[in-house]
Amino acid sequence: MSFSEPSLSKGGSGSHRDLGVWAILTLLGVCAVLANAPAPRRVFLSLALLAWIVEWLQRSQIRSLSLLFIPWLLVVLLSTTWSLAPMTTGVDALQEVISPIVAGLLASSLASRLEHRHLWWPFVLLAIAAFFAVLGALHVHAGYWPSTPEWLVGAYAGRGVASTLGVFLSLVGVAFLALNWTRQTGTQRRLLFLGCCLLMLGLLLGTLGHNRMFWFVLLIGLLPWLLLLGRGSLKRKLGLGGGLLVVFVAGTIYSSYVAKTQFEPAAEQVVTQIGASYASDPRWLLWQSWLPVVEERPLAGFGYGSRILPMIGTERVSTGSPALDVAAKHHAHNVLFNIVIQTGLAGLFCFLIALFGVWRLAFGDAQLAGSAAIKWRVAAISLLLGGLSKSMTDDFFWGPAGVVMWLLIGIMTGIGRRTEQEDK
Repeated sequence: MSFSEPSLSKGGSGSHRDLGVWAILTLLGVCAVLANAPAPRRVFLSLALLAWIVEWLQRSQIRSLSLLFIPWLLVVLLSTTWSLAPMTTGVDALQEVISPIVAGLLASSLASRLEHRHLWWPFVLLAIAAFFAVLGALHVHAGYWPSTPEWLVGAYAGRGVASTLGVFLSLVGVAFLALNWTRQTGTQRRLLFLGCCLLMLGLLLGTLGHNRMFWFVLLIGLLPWLLLLGRGSLKRKLGLGGGLLVVFVAGTIYSSYVAKTQFEPAAEQVVTQIGASYASDPRWLLWQSWLPVVEERPLAGFGYGSRILPMIGTERVSTGSPALDVAAKHHAHNVLFNIVIQTGLAGLFCFLIALFGVWRLAFGDAQLAGSAAIKWRVAAISLLLGGLSKSMTDDFFWGPAGVVMWLLIGIMTGIGRRTEQEDK
């Protein structure tokens, strides 16, 4: 697929309104990467919600694609009726769940009909924003540029969020490489360069934060691409699989051992120390501390909201370790735990339906099309797996990284449908 090819879809080049909405979504993604800019992010989320309502009313396709997401959106809204703080729950539900998901659905609808030359806006601006985030990470973790301005330091969102964004950037970079590796036109070469930049920036964000989960999640996110090689040669599959395993092991050793020691690493100590670090990971204690909270309201939970969780934790959670209590009381550090605490088992069921909705969004209407269409859809599922895996030891579905994830998934699925139409 080439972004310079003429549009073959029925939507034509799209209206000026479509381009305006696309620009808003692009800025939303950039604001999400620059995590310390909440005010403009809220404005763009609100505009995306309003634009989605207009899209919902005008286009029947987006209504059918949205059906599996509706139960989860309704649950977080209904949780205001049993919430500890109804107003807080309503605002958080809008900003953390409803607006990001509908922004992704809106992006999917727009990407399926806009001209190719407009589709690369979000990726280029995402790369620029990530570049500033990497500069901030180099200052924070490597000590470069002591006089770095505060706005540049603020572009780095911290180890957890930045490494999650690093996963998404890396997976998008891999998708661009997979789609354009054998292409020879000028447009494809530029996209190949963009993919290399995104992959490099993503790896830097994951490496600089010494986040060992980054490497594991990256491996999980790349699994759909390995499955796509089912008809490839055995040598090629073994080579790629072995290469990914080497990267995973090397990254884990670096993040869990090398980066945390000030002396030459001893080979006989590496395995012992890494094993001990996983066995004594404080998240085990965090999860155990929140289990009794889950048992208090297993069916409906306490009401949705990232600000609801600290209210619950302050009253009910104690790890017995003062050093861990601050982090423990903030939230359960697991997306599924957090959902059950907030919306109960009913909410968890609806959340899983929404995850299945991403699969339907990507592959529900897929037919036998060219390899490019399938690769775009695989890229979307790869991003979902990466986001879900990273949130098993934290919860990035509600913050800036979640906004980026839903937008990228929407764009990938939309381009996949568009490419399939062009292949017919």
